Parts: sequence; structure tokens; C-alpha cells
Amino acid sequence: MGSDPQAEGVELQQLNRELRAISTCNQTLMRAQDEPTLLGDICRIVCDEAGYRMAWVGYAEHDEAKTVRPVASAGFEEGYLASAQLTWSEATEWGRGPGGTAIRRGETVLVQDIASDPRMAPWREGAARRGYRSTVGLPLKAEDGTAFGVLLIYSSEANVVTPEELRLLEELAGDLAFGITVLRARVERKRAESVMRARLRLLEFAGSHSMDEVLTATLDELEALTGSTIGFYHFVEPDQKTLSLQNWSTNTLLNMCQAAGKGSHYAIDQAGVWVDCVRERRPVIHNDYASLAHKRGLPEGHAPVIREAVVPIFRGSQIKAIIGVGNKPTAYDEPDIGIVSQLGDLSWDIIERMRIEQGLRESEEKFSAAFNASPSLVAITRLADGQILEVNPAYTRMLGYSREESLGRTTSELSIWADQAARDTFLAELKSSGQVTDLETRLRRKDGTLVAVLDSARTIQIQGETYVLSVARDITERKKAEDALRVSEQKFRALAENSPDNIFRYDLGGRVIYANQQVLLTLEGLVHAIYGKTPLELSPEGLYAGGLAELQHYQATLQDVIRTGGMAEVEMHVPDASGGLRTHLVRFRAERDADGKIAGALAFGRDITEKTRLEEQLRQSQKMEAIGQLAGGVAHDFNNILTAIIGFGNLAKMKMKPDDPQQVLIDHILASSDRAAHLTHSLLAFSRKQVLLPKPVDLNAIVQNVGKLLSRLIGEDIELIPRLTGQGLIVMADEGQIEQVLMNLATNARDAMPGGGSLTIATEAKELGADFMSSHGYGKAGKYALMTVSDTGRGMDAKTRERIFEPFFTTKAPEKGTGLGLSMVYGIIKQHEGFINVYSEPGKGTTFRIYLPMVAKATTEARAEPEPLPRGGHERLLLAEDDPVIRNLIGDILREFGYQVLEAVDGMDALDKIIARPGAIDLMILDVVMPKMNGKEVYDAARRMGGQPKTLFISGYTADFISQKGIFEEGVQFLAKPVSPFELLKKIRLILDEKA
Repeated sequence: MGSDPQAEGVELQQLNRELRAISTCNQTLMRAQDEPTLLGDICRIVCDEAGYRMAWVGYAEHDEAKTVRPVASAGFEEGYLASAQLTWSEATEWGRGPGGTAIRRGETVLVQDIASDPRMAPWREGAARRGYRSTVGLPLKAEDGTAFGVLLIYSSEANVVTPEELRLLEELAGDLAFGITVLRARVERKRAESVMRARLRLLEFAGSHSMDEVLTATLDELEALTGSTIGFYHFVEPDQKTLSLQNWSTNTLLNMCQAAGKGSHYAIDQAGVWVDCVRERRPVIHNDYASLAHKRGLPEGHAPVIREAVVPIFRGSQIKAIIGVGNKPTAYDEPDIGIVSQLGDLSWDIIERMRIEQGLRESEEKFSAAFNASPSLVAITRLADGQILEVNPAYTRMLGYSREESLGRTTSELSIWADQAARDTFLAELKSSGQVTDLETRLRRKDGTLVAVLDSARTIQIQGETYVLSVARDITERKKAEDALRVSEQKFRALAENSPDNIFRYDLGGRVIYANQQVLLTLEGLVHAIYGKTPLELSPEGLYAGGLAELQHYQATLQDVIRTGGMAEVEMHVPDASGGLRTHLVRFRAERDADGKIAGALAFGRDITEKTRLEEQLRQSQKMEAIGQLAGGVAHDFNNILTAIIGFGNLAKMKMKPDDPQQVLIDHILASSDRAAHLTHSLLAFSRKQVLLPKPVDLNAIVQNVGKLLSRLIGEDIELIPRLTGQGLIVMADEGQIEQVLMNLATNARDAMPGGGSLTIATEAKELGADFMSSHGYGKAGKYALMTVSDTGRGMDAKTRERIFEPFFTTKAPEKGTGLGLSMVYGIIKQHEGFINVYSEPGKGTTFRIYLPMVAKATTEARAEPEPLPRGGHERLLLAEDDPVIRNLIGDILREFGYQVLEAVDGMDALDKIIARPGAIDLMILDVVMPKMNGKEVYDAARRMGGQPKTLFISGYTADFISQKGIFEEGVQFLAKPVSPFELLKKIRLILDEKA
């Protein structure tokens, strides 16, 4: 058969078109700047210049479905690609067509007749509608020969592709693949350069900016490199279950997103598709966000998301953060993932470095603060020779050396170590193990005294040299605290293990689930019967003895407490071992679990049988307090009267000549006044509110001094028998008060022996220990002076013995006694921190044993000549006293001795005079209690006006009342009424002569 000239002409024309198309494509390849434009231009040239119906380029994805992703097309496409399932998987007929086969095998696939070729079955109908009659799939190969995509060309005629035409098309596909590779290399090089410049900018930026600013800068760089408009950075918590938003990019915050910002937390299992990278532990790209089935929507104010690329940042197996970008105009690809990964890793390295640096700064600051604020001695010394590098303030306080005296010198030069053996041990342990823990030793202070410390140390490296960081604590107070804690713990254990309360725990059903040790003791053999039972299920003869009605009330109250969650109490009657009944007060309280729900109830049962007796004791105590207040008030008024008598008497005496016979009368007046002053002391002794004047005295000397007086007091028919130890019994006591004790006891003994007898006073030293305290229930261990006063009188029964120290209790006839004598004795001894016991039986006499704490040494008082009258002065004194008699008296005395006196009738008057004469008053003499404004208030007001005014307070009130007014605590001078002119003048001169 001959050739068809017409057909050959058509073929030649087609080849010429293809050659022109290839030439145009090559020119396009040479001018190409970006891949999408290149691919679109090639497809257009193939259709427009080579005359094909349609052409498109697809890239092979390596996902599970092996998708072929169209990236460019031209010609009559009309939705063909969207309707087809594009894949290169051989597992489906959609992947066995010319495109999938060309990618999979890397070979050209030609279909001359789509209508008849079985490989085109899935596409046949769509191709026919669009006029596609034949097609060729041309693989786009990388340098290693693998196909990364395919160029598919469709013709409107069947069986027209000649071998020469096919060769030209393959040449075109090869040129296109090469052009794509070259373009990608060029783009990748530019991208790498851009990434490198961005990395350098971030590293430089991090040197002078905060972590937040670095993160924002990272996101801004990523947006610029990927063409995105959204950037976000989240930290992943260590539990790998929660994310916290750290930063948005600048553009996101300014123009895109008003949703919750920095610090927002998200649970990973509840977050949307943007945390797929955490769930899948790999970078993810969502180029069609709207089509994602598992998206969860966006919070209010969030920017709309079109597409996104999110990368996890790993350190080891843990995800530390995720970083993402979004809304790039074109699809994200692997190079975008690479860029995000590179800057993400770099930013995390910067963050970790910043955290380490910040941690070091904080650590240094904390060390410096701890070093300087530590209450313990802290020092840094060189191990080799002990040279001191640094010390803290506690070092200077503890050892007395200043920092300047210590730095550069060695511990040996300063002789700090008092124990050489301890120092040797210290150094040996440091050299062997690098540390010392709690070495107990002694250090020598600058003044030579020693301090016990607990020293711990470890070696540290400073600029390549070994130093020692030592921390030494003064353990003196710690040992005291440990001893106190040990005693406290013992007391607590004794209390807990011997609690007098019966304690029950009930469940929600009112059944017993716990009973304490006291319940076990109370119930003896019945304890096994109470667990798991309600009160009504217990035998009334067992735990409770009040009968069924009492048990019903108990259970009803318990159930009400469990129901309401409140509190309540009931009284119950419990049998004791002797067969009697004890009354128990049971308090209920609802018990709740950790969630606050009612879990049951607790019951605390306390024996209140002795309640009535204790209440009676309280009434007696209140009566004693009331009488004490009465005594204090009487003493105050009496002291004012005595001040006037003593003052005017002394004033009269001072104005008499030495040989004036009237001086004898004045002396009698003053002596009587002195005895009256002792009476006020007795009144205050009863209330235990007198001001004591204790000093070290020998108890034997007191007994000897008062012996003659006692002999006259008890009468000739009673023999006084002193049995005093030869040992000195030094006690801290007010001698007059102890004499009062002996006189009161002697008076009682005399009245108990109307027919005569003997009164024995014996003394001895006594060491009291734990056995004494345990048997008597009071006292504290130590050395005591024991004074025993025994008579051979009538004695007394137990009921009388229990009440003898109560005020106004007496067994004597009304005209014989007041019932205050032994109350005064008791008050005086207690105020001396001693204690008193009584032993007596009817017909066998009575013995009082008085224990007073002993002290080291007594004072010896030389018999001094009578002091001359204190010298007077010309200073200006303010006298504030509301009693006109006392005010006139003191004023006359002061003026008699040359002082200028301003008299004030009350506190307000005194303050007015101070204000009127600022700085002109040398001394204020203030009565503590005055109308309108008391002495303390006047003193405070004067002090607020400036300076520290010299002040002398005077009062006839009791010591505890004055303490309440804040006088003693202030450390100012005080004189108690009655006061003699001599003492007043002496005190005033002493205060005035003191340096300001």
C-alpha cells in the first residue's frame, strides 16, 4: 500500500506545531521564576501551540492513598480533574490508568483510543463528554530516575499520536522535569539563604531581648519566609496532656485575631486539628482546612483559617512545643515544613539557653540573698590553707570579727577553731568525700569566748581552685528548743494516751467504727460488742446505764447530727468499776470526707461528775478575787492617808532642833505610821498584789530575828523550840513578809493549844525531784529551803484541812478570828514562788511545811550611819496630784528644799501647764490615777511633744494595777505610797542628776 500524501502532510504539520511548542516551552523554562507559573505556561503552550484538547500536571503524594495532586492545567478541562479519583496506587483501577502507571513505573503510557482501551474505563464517560479521544501519560523524573509527577496530554482524535510525535512529547516532559528541578534548586538555595539570614537575625536579636520577644520575632520571620499571615507558638506541659499559648505573631495580634491570648491552656485530647502534630507526633499540613471532618471550630475572635502547617518541637522523646503558620495564599509543602522546623528548633534552643541563663541569674541572686540573710554563719575559705574569701553578716555577729578583718586572712591566723581535733576531722572529711554534715564543734570569738556550733560544709570550685562553703549554726538555742520539744512531746503523748474522754466514730448509719483507748478502759470486756452496732443495739446495762429512754435520746441526737451536719450534746450515765454512776457529757460533731460530704459523726464523752465541785471552787476563787480588789482599794486610800501623816511628821521633825523634846512624840507618830504601812502590806499579801522587796536572805536569820517576838506572842505556857540547820539557807525573799508568815502561823498555833504545849520551828535544805512532784501534783525540781512549823494542839479533820487556806474560813469564834490569816500566808508563799503543805489529824497537832527556792548567796548589809538629808535644788518641777492634802504636803517639802514647784489638780491641768511652758519643766511628778487624764496619758502626751521628759510616777494602788497602766513596762521611775520625804527627795535628786 502506498503512502497517503494528505495524511503525511497533516502529520508533518503536527510535528512542526510540536517543535514550535517545544521551542516555546524551552524559552519559557529559561525565563521561569517560580514553579506554579512555569507549569501553567507549559500546559497552555501544549494546548495552544501543539493543538491538544487538554493538558495537566500532577505531583505524586506519598500519603496512604498515594494521591496525585493536580498543580496546573490548561485547555478544555471543565471539571474533569475534580470528578476523577487521582491516585498512583496499583490497588485501585483509578491508579492503573496512564497517569498512575507512568508515575509508578517511570515510563510513558500511551492510550490511542480512550473509548476502547480498558485502562480508561473509570474515566471513559467523562473523557467522552469533553471530547478526549486519546491521551498520553509522561512521567516527570528526578535526577535519580524516580517519577515525582506526571504530564498528561489529551487529544480530540484517536490513533493520531505517531512515534516521532511521542518522542517529541517525551523530550518535552524531560525538559520540563529538568526545568522544575533546576527551578526548585534555585528556589531552595534562595530559601536556605533566607532561612540562614533569619537564623542569624534571631540569634543576634536574642542577645538583647526577652523570651517573649524572641518567640514573636520567630513567628514574624516564619510568616515572611512562608508567605503566611498567621503564626502561633504553644508550649506543651511536661505531662504531655496540656498546651499553653505563649505567643502570636505581630500580624496575627494586630490584624487577624482577638481570641484569648498568652497563658490560655488547652487539653490536647479536646483541642482541634491544629494539635494533630502532637497526636501523630509529626509535622502536619492542612491545605483544605474547611474540608477537615474532625475540626472543632474556632473560638470567638479567632482569625479564619484557610490552611495551616504545624510542627512539633522534640527534645528526646518529649514534645516541648508546637509552632505553626497559617493562611499562606498557596498550598503548604515540605519546604515550608522544613523552614518552620528549622526556626522552631532554633527558637527552642534559644529559649532553653535563656531559661538556663535566667536560672543561673536567679540562682546567683538567691544564693547572694540567702548568703547575706542567713542567720547561720556562712563563710567561703580556700581548702589548701583556710584563707577566707567571703563571710556573711551572721559571721561578724557570731564571732565578732568584721568582714574587713577577716578577708584575706586564714582561720588559723584568727584562731577561729577552738578544737584542733575537730578541725582535723573537718578537713579530712572534706578531702575524702567533699563534704561534711553536722559536725559539732566550738569556735573561738574575737573576745576569746567560745560558741558551740553545728558545722556543715562542702567543697566548691571557683576559677579552677577548690574552696570550702561552710555553714555553722549556733546550737545553744536549738538544744534548748529540742529539750523543750522533747518535754512537749512527752506531755502530748501522756495526754493522748491517757485522755479522760471516751471518743467514738460513727458511720452514716450511726454504727460504731472506732473507739479510743479510754473507751477500752471504760468498757473492759465489752469492747468487742460495740463495733458495727448502733447505740440502741448496745445493752443498756453495758455501755450506758441510763436505761432505754436515754439510749433512744442519744441515738436520735446522733442521727440528727449526721442528717444536718451540725453539732449537739447530751448527758449520759455510765457505770463505773465500783458499781456507781458517772455522768458524761457527750458532744457530737458531724464528720466530713475530703470532698466535704458528711461521712458520719464523732462523739466525745467527758466525765463531768466533778463539775459541781469545780464550779464551787470557781465561786470561791471569784470571792477571793473580789475581796482582793476590796483590799487593794482600801490599801490605796490608806496609803494616801499614811503619805500625809508620814510626810507632815517628817516635815515637822526636820524643822525641829536636835534637842527638841517634842521629837520623841514625832518619832512615836512615825513609828505608828510605819506599822500602819506594814498593815497595808498585809492587806495586799492576802490579794497577792503587794510590791515585794525581795533580796537574798538567810531563812535561819529571819527565824532567829523574829524569835523573841514569837515567844511573847504565844505566851509563857507554850514552849518555842527552834531547830535550825547549821547550813545557810539563802532564799530570795521579802524579810518582812516571811516574818508575817511566822507570826500568823504562831498565832494559829497558840489558839490551837489553850492548855499549853510546844511550837517547833525547824529548817533544812531539801532537794526536790520528780517523785515529789508526782506525789504532790505541783512544784518543780530544784533545791529548796524547807521550814517546818509544828504544834502539839488539837489538830483538824480532813474536811477542815481542805478549806483552811480559803478566805474568811475559820473554826474560831467570831470575836477570835477573821479567817484571813492563813489566806495571807498562802498568798505570801505563792508570791515567793514557793508552796505550802499542811499535815494534821484530830488530837495529833498540826504541821505546816513551807518550801522556798534557794539561791546562791545572801547579801550582807553593813550597818551604815544614818544618811544625811538629800540635797535640794533649784530645778522647776511639775507636781500632778488630785488629793489636795498630798499635793500641798509634797509641794511644801519640795519648796522647802529649794525647788520651783508647779502644782496641777488633775491630768488635764498638768498637760495645760506643760503646753504653756514648753521645755521649761525639769521633772514631772505624776500620780498614776487622776481625774480627766491619768498620769500615763500625761506622760505620753508630753513625750509626743518632743524629747524624753524625766518623770517620777507615784501611786497608792497595787502593783498589778500599775502594771496594767503600762508604767513598769516603760522603765520609768516609780514610788509606791506611803513614801517618806527622805525617800522622795532622794529619788528626785537621783533622777535629776541622771544624764539625759
